[in-house]
Amino acid sequence: MNKRDGVYIGKGTVGADVVNSTDGISAILASTGVAPTGLALGVTKKLTGVSDAEAVGINAAYDTTNAVRVYRHITEFYRMAGEGVILYLMLYPQTVLPVAALGATYAQKMIADAKGAIKKFGLAWNPPSDYAPVQLDGMETAIRSAIAPMQAFADWTDATFRPVHTILECRGLSVASAAALDLTALVVNSLAVQYPQVTLAIAQDWDFADTQDAIGKKFADIGTLMGALAGRQVNENPGEVGAVNLTDVKKGKWLTAGISSHIKTSDIEADLSQWANKGYSLAWDYQSESVSGFRFSGDPVCAPVIEDADGNLNESSISLSCTNAKIRRALRDVYLPKVNSVQQVDTATGLLPIGRIKALEDLGNDVFKGLSDAGIISGGNVKVDRNSNLLSGTKTLGVSFNWVPEGTIAQINGVVNIKSTLS
Repeated sequence: MNKRDGVYIGKGTVGADVVNSTDGISAILASTGVAPTGLALGVTKKLTGVSDAEAVGINAAYDTTNAVRVYRHITEFYRMAGEGVILYLMLYPQTVLPVAALGATYAQKMIADAKGAIKKFGLAWNPPSDYAPVQLDGMETAIRSAIAPMQAFADWTDATFRPVHTILECRGLSVASAAALDLTALVVNSLAVQYPQVTLAIAQDWDFADTQDAIGKKFADIGTLMGALAGRQVNENPGEVGAVNLTDVKKGKWLTAGISSHIKTSDIEADLSQWANKGYSLAWDYQSESVSGFRFSGDPVCAPVIEDADGNLNESSISLSCTNAKIRRALRDVYLPKVNSVQQVDTATGLLPIGRIKALEDLGNDVFKGLSDAGIISGGNVKVDRNSNLLSGTKTLGVSFNWVPEGTIAQINGVVNIKSTLS
């Protein structure tokens, strides 16, 4: 740990921000062949609504002329999140593959330009017109090769105290679910790996996709997913049936859902659960007379669900990933002012007295209480290491942070019986 870091709060037993509107701040890094009139490639633009994009020349005509879906992602983001939510936008050349866009020139520059405000980061790729996709593990190699680097990018944001969750446009699926790569059981060099800050989006508004060229027909609507996430609390599932409906009949949006192989979900109903079980984010309907429209399947990440022998949970969902990041940001904020502060010690032991320990624990406990009162977590606690030596050596205060998330009803199982009496 570098001294300039001040406070380091690692993952494992956790750390977050109080309830505020900054949780929805997002970013989309999208490729294009031609820069719009008012925005050069590689420049970060802060948007608060669709009109801000239109002011720099990004509109429906821009998408059509250049065979891209930049305006599409922006309009879908704001349709779901609502006007006023901050969305950072950067365009990068189509000649740059997604994996190469994740370095200092584009993705990292966006994080720095936004001064760490970005909480959700989306990578969209609009291939050039001469694009000839090569398939690997049921998806285009340009996408497959970007999965691990997306997590590496997320790890970089975390290491620089600006943690984000990432969404990758998984365009161009080429197989049925049975042959698809299982994102919850990824293996590298015979070792199981987890990419908990990466979500692959495969859902598309099929009717819109059908208006695109051959390449565009196989896009994924990451703007829709990112907008749904930005419009909710960090602990909430974008697939909550009663809260997030993708369909807007009046606007003609999401009347037909598909996946990025440009196949309607209604044509592959038997495959849908397997796509979801393998960790892909898709959209489906629930075949209900009272609940119409399409919903996201859940909030998956590229990781399995794990609970160890000590009851520690991994970040196995978008909500856990985003809530964990929020907590760690907030805890760092309240403890950072204590770095290099003078602390009275017990003259008999040379260690912190109980009163000082409690005061330091209360800083974090107040954060947890605020989050619990807001319905973001079930609860949390802080324990300061009573044996922390602040007189010599590294003078490091050891602190343990634990929190319990809110539960999610993933499904409801019940039995209906016809009875002669009720007793």
